[in-house]
Amino acid sequence: MKTDIPSVLSQEKKDRILASHPSLIERLKAHRKEHTTLAEDRDMDLETPAWARVSPGPAMGNGDNNYRLCIGFRNIGCKYREQDRMGLGCLNCGYYAGTAFRDVDTHTIEKQFVNGLRQTSRETVRFNAVEFLSDGSFLNLDELGRDTQVALFDLLSRMPRVKRILVESRPEYVEKGGLLFLLGLLRENQLLEVGLGFESSDEFIREVCINKGFSNEEFERSVTIISSLGEPWRDRASVVAYLLVKPAFLTQRESIEDIVASLNYLKSLEDKYRVRIAPKLEPAAIVNGTLLSLLHQDKNSPFHYEPLSYWAVLEILARIARDNKLSNLNIRIGARKDMDEMMTPPAIYNEDGETFHPFDFVVYEAIQKFNQHQNFYRLFAAPGKVYRQINGIALTGRGSALMQWLDANGIEDSAIVAFMEENAATIEEETTSQSTKHEIQAMTTIYAVLDIMEGYNTQAGALRANIGKALLQNSKENLELGIGECFNKVAPEDIVKVSVETVSIVRGYAEVFFDVVDLLRDEKFSIWSRFVIAWRDSASLA
Repeated sequence: MKTDIPSVLSQEKKDRILASHPSLIERLKAHRKEHTTLAEDRDMDLETPAWARVSPGPAMGNGDNNYRLCIGFRNIGCKYREQDRMGLGCLNCGYYAGTAFRDVDTHTIEKQFVNGLRQTSRETVRFNAVEFLSDGSFLNLDELGRDTQVALFDLLSRMPRVKRILVESRPEYVEKGGLLFLLGLLRENQLLEVGLGFESSDEFIREVCINKGFSNEEFERSVTIISSLGEPWRDRASVVAYLLVKPAFLTQRESIEDIVASLNYLKSLEDKYRVRIAPKLEPAAIVNGTLLSLLHQDKNSPFHYEPLSYWAVLEILARIARDNKLSNLNIRIGARKDMDEMMTPPAIYNEDGETFHPFDFVVYEAIQKFNQHQNFYRLFAAPGKVYRQINGIALTGRGSALMQWLDANGIEDSAIVAFMEENAATIEEETTSQSTKHEIQAMTTIYAVLDIMEGYNTQAGALRANIGKALLQNSKENLELGIGECFNKVAPEDIVKVSVETVSIVRGYAEVFFDVVDLLRDEKFSIWSRFVIAWRDSASLA
């Protein structure tokens, strides 16, 4: 293993990471094997995708509502795991759990795509982009053969609303001939994006902390290939560079610094090769069978992993907003449900480390909506206004949840504080725009609904009791009705559709993931709630 790779980390910390690495890898192999065995043994319907969701996406113009269909196939999975010298592949990746662990033919993959379309057709919002987020590389013909690529792209070419298609790949599979072939299958008004798991420009972090198995030079080679496509193909192809926010071993602060350094590197490549590079921040999720889950479970480890806070993501975005060079980048942020098998999501947690802070939803949703509008003033206007309305103090005021987090993580010169102070008048003016007013109203309403669900609103006991009963019955249908009643109580003038995706009760707390669609405004909000169950009250409901 290289020990002289340039890094934003101190030499002392790199030495400690390297010293612990061999034993951690051996433990991870056992951890991964246990989880893989469980995944391989479970029943699996190969005609349904591992997962499919509609989430906010980047603006496409032409009045579209900017949503993307994300789908993960049950295919053979990533070949890099087999080729990796340690037999693990990327240390933070849990996508393998959704694979078929065997070859899957073209017809079956096509069937998965069609069933994914049917599954998400229940959504009221429409999407204008499709992102294939399967385990592995779409461009590797040993994982998805040419016949499969043709079948999928033929369907995409017949979908008039779809204007953007994203495929993921490792850099070594990006070849000029393959890209031209795929572009030739699409309509002339459809764009092709190649998503590359770059993760960090810091080669120590990418090689040691994540184990991606490629260098900056190899990544740059894939960028040069896209730049060499020539007209008219070059204008229709671009790069999406994934950046992992808070990989193993990094603190919240170190991860912020690493992402900013990586953004500067990507901007230099964009300027050098005149190729569109959209950085996509991927907030790290703790997924079973990964190094993150191993370090999260080990409370005594010097590298015990604490989940990423969405305050850190907001701090990164504020640093981008204050940098004239970076603020022109087309920044994207991944959604919390962009994968399956998640154990612990990135979130703003309460002090117990288990339940979500009441303001988590507001920050998360503001960041997701930023994917669509790319307006930094609106990004900070919505949570700033909602926080003041609910708590009576400014988001950046003394004693606020944000300021407590900044203090706890040793971040003294916060870009959030600076940006909101420097642009106070513009941010305040933004709160009066129609779109931002709608966003603030929706956030305030959902915050009030969560107050009832999570037991903070003591005046809504009957509604809370209905929620508790539905949880104990493990009934999604009754839970949807109960949440709908909360909306009727809080905002009777709104017309919403509630869809519960997952519900569970673990170790005394409930976890509910549900979507709310505003049927009047064609807007979708995804809510992940984790809260304590009051067993003494709910026991009588059983």
